[in-house]
Amino acid sequence: AWILMLIATGLRFGFGVPQSSLVVRFAANFWNWICATPWNQALVVALFTLFACLHSLAQAHALRYPMYDLGIFHQAVWGMANRHGPLATISGAGSMYADHFSPSLCLLAGLFNGVNSPLFLVIAHPMLLALVVAAWVWHAYRRGAEHSAIVLIWAALLSPLWGNLLWGFHEASLGFAAMSWALVFFLQMRGFFWIAVPLTIAAGCKETYLLQSLMFSLLLAYRRQGRERLVWLWSGVLMAAAFLAFELGPRVPDKNYFLRYFAEAGSDLATSSLYLAKNPTYLVEKFFQTDVAFYFGSLAVLIAVPCWTGAFAGTGLLWVVIPSVAAIGAASYGPVRDLGKHYVLEILPVVALLGVEGFAAARKM
Repeated sequence: AWILMLIATGLRFGFGVPQSSLVVRFAANFWNWICATPWNQALVVALFTLFACLHSLAQAHALRYPMYDLGIFHQAVWGMANRHGPLATISGAGSMYADHFSPSLCLLAGLFNGVNSPLFLVIAHPMLLALVVAAWVWHAYRRGAEHSAIVLIWAALLSPLWGNLLWGFHEASLGFAAMSWALVFFLQMRGFFWIAVPLTIAAGCKETYLLQSLMFSLLLAYRRQGRERLVWLWSGVLMAAAFLAFELGPRVPDKNYFLRYFAEAGSDLATSSLYLAKNPTYLVEKFFQTDVAFYFGSLAVLIAVPCWTGAFAGTGLLWVVIPSVAAIGAASYGPVRDLGKHYVLEILPVVALLGVEGFAAARKM
């Protein structure tokens, strides 16, 4: 079905696909059906979600998931749901909060109480990813039916989404969904609570999402007026304090992520900052390594579209992902730049929504 939609896309935009083929005619009709109403697109998203959930269940029963991470988060959610706290004995941290800044997992713990099954996170993971697709498609629909259909095709073929479906579960999927909706509400100029609720959830998913939420709060403080500006400014201050308290707090040696990701620069926030101050060319050298240059070159293609068309002007969304882009670029740990791992989820919402904005602006030119 997705291949047929791609053929229809080529036909729709005049790429010279022969129209005499029965397959092409069917694909064109399918395209017209997709574009007809938002309910048709909602049905496709629902079918995508159903397939993803069944796929995840099959993978779990076949023991083809990376069970280590799935086990870590299941234990933490189970511990919260049963009033034992965020247990993390599998990872060796003892407590999840000694591993990641993830208080938002308590939301999943509340839902876990009603299910109490080891398959809970197996189903929750694809549903969170589907919520992201729903956010992107809905925002694109506000820009025009054709745009939302194209975003739907793009999301269905996006390798990081399918790569993360194979991951099993990670707290990043909750942050991914929450940040996507917060950005959508920001672009649609919604009120304070529409943005604050998903942004708070995202901030409590992982320390990198906490940094993103800090940058987002500062952007909102700049864009909003009056009392709301002060609220966002103080939110940013509190997030900065939470990040510093977490990073400068005691660590289990095996859970020192500076050693894992940035071993060449230092062993903690203070030594890494000092090293970067003494070696300002370090980041430049890292960013121009082959794998990093290819990674950011691919992202730049999508990001450049709204910049060229003028849709980027005034949104400032790139400001939000500066911490994640810098962390991925400076890391000496290879999996951080793997498009099939959860790290890339921190960048995708901004890239996807800038692509939507850029494509919508380009179609009006």
